[in-house]
Amino acid sequence: MANQFRLLIKGLLLLILSQTLSANYLYNDGLYDLAAFSQADQIKLQKDYFDKVEDIGTELKEKTGISLYLLTTMKLEDNLSISQYGQDFIKNRPQSVVLIFSLLDVQVDIQVNDASLYKYFVKEDILAMSQMGGGSIIPLLPTRKKHMRNPKYTVAALLNGYGDIAGQIAKSKKVTLSSWDGSTNRPVIRIIEGIIFLTILYGLFSFYKARKRRLAKDK
Repeated sequence: MANQFRLLIKGLLLLILSQTLSANYLYNDGLYDLAAFSQADQIKLQKDYFDKVEDIGTELKEKTGISLYLLTTMKLEDNLSISQYGQDFIKNRPQSVVLIFSLLDVQVDIQVNDASLYKYFVKEDILAMSQMGGGSIIPLLPTRKKHMRNPKYTVAALLNGYGDIAGQIAKSKKVTLSSWDGSTNRPVIRIIEGIIFLTILYGLFSFYKARKRRLAKDK
C-alpha cells in the first residue's frame, strides 16, 4: 500500500512538472525529459528554473507589454538554422523576444519579431563569450562534453541569460522586476570569465616555452 502511494505521488509530480514545461513562457521541445532526472533534480528544476522563468516572463509582460520566451530543443531539424527556428516560433506572437537553445547543436541565439525591440537590450553582450561587463549565457555553459550534453548543466546559463534579457528590457522601460536580480549572478560570471582569460594566457605561455625549448634544442 505504501509503495502504491509513493508511486501515485511520483506520478502526480511528473504530471505537474510535464505540464509546466509547456507553460506560458518556457517551451521545451524535447530537451528536458523528466524521466531522465531523479526526483530531487525534478523538484529543483521546477523551483529554480521552470517556475522562475514563468515568474520573470509574467512580470515582464505585465509591466512592459513585451513577451519574452525561452525555447529549448535537443537538436534542430536538418537545414534549419537556429535563427529561423526562433523566427518561426514568434512570427504570430506580437511584441515578442525569444531566447533559443539547441543542446546537441551547441547553439544559442536571440530573435525578435520586430527589429525595434532590439533597442531594449544588447544581444551581443548577452551572448558574448568573454567580455567584461557582458556575456551572461555562453560563459556559464559547461565546457566538458559530457556535461554539455546533459540538460541539467545548462539550466544556470539559460536562466541567467533569460533574466539578463528581461532585466535589460525592464531597465530600458524604466520599470523594476521583483522576480529577477541579475546582480547576484554577476560575480559568478566575472569569475568564469577570469578563468577563461587565465586559461588562454597559460596556453600561450606554455606554447611559448615549448617553442623556445624546441629552438634551443635545434641549435
